[in-house]
Amino acid sequence: MEVFNKVKSFRTGAGITQDQMADALGISRTAYVSKENGQVDWKLTEMKKFIEKVNESTGCEYSVKDIFF
Repeated sequence: MEVFNKVKSFRTGAGITQDQMADALGISRTAYVSKENGQVDWKLTEMKKFIEKVNESTGCEYSVKDIFF
């Protein structure tokens, strides 16, 4: 059974691919996947860019706390 991944859920719910999110964050897809899977910690600047991209795609106003904490 797969563990619920909140970050992945927000990304896919916004219709954003891993490649698109990696581009938005300015990192490689491999680096992004490592972060999304919890293998590498997120930087605050990356969290903010992630939220900006999700908010832009959904028209919502999520915060860092909503997604990452």
